[in-house]
Amino acid sequence: YTNEGVPTPYYVRGVLLNRHIVSAAVDTVNAFADITFEDVGGYSFSKQQDFIGYDWKEVKVDINSSTAVYTVIPGITYIIMDTEGFFYKFRFVSYYNDLGEKGFPVIEHLRL
Repeated sequence: YTNEGVPTPYYVRGVLLNRHIVSAAVDTVNAFADITFEDVGGYSFSKQQDFIGYDWKEVKVDINSSTAVYTVIPGITYIIMDTEGFFYKFRFVSYYNDLGEKGFPVIEHLRL
């Protein structure tokens, strides 16, 4: 709701884990390029379904024009353990596709 009490739709989009077979950790200290396989043991992994969620981006909403601009928060890297026990690091780069449409996250990822 706006300050005037007008209901305004706001669709939160985020990332969910398959909590039964995948786990994730987050690193907000080390640079993406510096994270290696040797770092994996120092992370606390979670199987919480919304662990990654939507906190990797910020949104600024203009209620007058009913528009929103999304910005990826820099410095957040996620470490994922997949179904076969492999580890990957990934980060969000953008929330927009090549056409400028929101809701199409772009990620960078590398196997550790």
